[in-house]
Amino acid sequence: MSDTPLNFDVLILGAGIAGLAAAQILRAGVGGVPWKVGILDKGRGVGGRCATRRAAAGGGFDHGAQYFTARDPAFAKAVTGWAAAGAITEWHCRWAEIVDGQYRGYTPENPRYVGVPTMTALPKLLSRGQPVQTSQTVSRVERTESGWRVTTAEGLSIEAARLVSTLPPVQALALLAEHLTIQQKTALGAVVMAPCWAVTVDYGRPLELGWDAAKITGSDISWACADDSKPGRMTSDQSGKHWVLHASPEWSREHLEETPASVLTQLLESWQDVVGPKAAKGLAGGANAAHRWRYALAETPLGKPVMAANNHLVLAGDWCLGGKIESAYLSGVAAAHHLRSAS
Repeated sequence: MSDTPLNFDVLILGAGIAGLAAAQILRAGVGGVPWKVGILDKGRGVGGRCATRRAAAGGGFDHGAQYFTARDPAFAKAVTGWAAAGAITEWHCRWAEIVDGQYRGYTPENPRYVGVPTMTALPKLLSRGQPVQTSQTVSRVERTESGWRVTTAEGLSIEAARLVSTLPPVQALALLAEHLTIQQKTALGAVVMAPCWAVTVDYGRPLELGWDAAKITGSDISWACADDSKPGRMTSDQSGKHWVLHASPEWSREHLEETPASVLTQLLESWQDVVGPKAAKGLAGGANAAHRWRYALAETPLGKPVMAANNHLVLAGDWCLGGKIESAYLSGVAAAHHLRSAS
């Protein structure tokens, strides 16, 4: 561990959309005096579930967040800026709902946006110029006379006057319980996050089903899409080679601790039940894979933008407002405004 701690005005735990949105605002500081902001994340890159798995044969799979909408005016304004920067665009595709095997095509009321050329494009845009340190797992958070001291399993020691946690509720509670009131711990413990197993399938050829993206009920699979139908993904003149499947929350919870290989086999069988034997096989080897998102969906959110433990500690994340990219962004912005107004 370093003998000399790093020092920041604000330290943010988590480099997902919430943490990156908060950092953008917090760097402006207060009264014209910029703040020094640091960000830690245990992942190898930024973005959290705005994630893309690269395929050995080329291209990739957005195996986490699939798309987002913009309903809040403040978020819609941000979306307009991201689109102008070329990081996102609208996803026009053939949408469907499949209920107990019955297919129905539809046109969404609100535009669906995706990152270009992958979902990681948005967090990469938000992280430009941000001092993010990845592959750092927070192991301890302590209160000091001047603020906070955070240590990581990898040996970093960081001190900061203010702290923003965008970690999932279970992880935040484990690290920060001694700094929360009984009421705050109860509220945090009441947030319910559902897991999601994601499967990626490379067919090496177009799999034509008559639709590109579908919400599915009555199956172990709740979502399926031809990932290469999104703008910027196609590696040829035909999409439908790369597919992403998401298991339902119920199935994911029941099979949470199973191996990726076992999950992959079971969900590919369920996929065949949905669309028939033409979806029987993808490419062998590492082209097909399963990934577990332990904290994917906020089934029971906090119900407010942030949890302000005090004027120098704020908890934020998509779990506060409902688990969407829009929720994460609005929560991060609210966390930043709370710290600035308290200073």
